[in-house]
Amino acid sequence: MNANVTSLIVLLGINFGIGFMPGANISWQAHLGGMIVGALTMWIVVQTRGPRLKTRQIVSMSVVAAVLIALSCAYLVVSPL
Repeated sequence: MNANVTSLIVLLGINFGIGFMPGANISWQAHLGGMIVGALTMWIVVQTRGPRLKTRQIVSMSVVAAVLIALSCAYLVVSPL
């Protein structure tokens, strides 16, 4: 989108680094997953800008939401090690 993303990259680095601080008890995997899903969501928004692509944007975001819901349900059904 031709925007300055320096502050966003610094914020992402700080949030990702927090997971590696000793004693923080914060999952770095959750931060990584959030970063990946956020990047995917932003890519969808940027690629489907404009009124003509509104339906494609809604469908794409609904698919992302459905996948996240399915993964959440699978996590609850199949307990991790």
